[in-house]
Amino acid sequence: DTSLPPMDYLVTASGSGGTHAGITAAMYALRSITKVVGISTRHPEDVQKEHIHQLATKTLKFATGDESLELPLDNVVVMDQYVGPGYSLPTKGMEEAVTLFARKEGILLDPVYTGKAAAGLVDLVQSGYFPPGSNVLFLHTGGAPSLYHYKPIDNAVFGIAGAGDSSSSISYSAAEDEKKIGLNKWLSFAWDSVSQKE
Repeated sequence: DTSLPPMDYLVTASGSGGTHAGITAAMYALRSITKVVGISTRHPEDVQKEHIHQLATKTLKFATGDESLELPLDNVVVMDQYVGPGYSLPTKGMEEAVTLFARKEGILLDPVYTGKAAAGLVDLVQSGYFPPGSNVLFLHTGGAPSLYHYKPIDNAVFGIAGAGDSSSSISYSAAEDEKKIGLNKWLSFAWDSVSQKE
């Protein structure tokens, strides 16, 4: 039997809200027992919850053709404690989650969405948010290619880019270098982790 058991919870990133709202609307329309938990990647809980509620309600009405339907506000769950200093800015929890998923599962997460969503998942499990025996599904919404954008680039690569000429016209200001290093130094752990997968 390859069928999955009913999911008690589904955890996903909640940014612009399309995925979070769409799944929340679908679960309500299907009368599913699955509780959708959105890990906010940008807004405070109250702002994101209202946004998701409006979007999910519009989706529900459009999908069913029933304009009288209204998604209960309680069906929208948003956790905002994993946003950190702001949108796309790294957090310790995100760094640990990216490293954990890469080392243990060989799964690459992006630092903006799935990394923070996974940080939320790990913390919720560790804090006992999910009752024992719960079936929890984590939705990986993609974004792994952005790791290439955030990966630090060693200065030695510039010589390669300039056909071996270290005086290549490619140049970066000290401020840009500092920002790149400060924002992305953690990522080398994820890259190394894939090759060290247990």
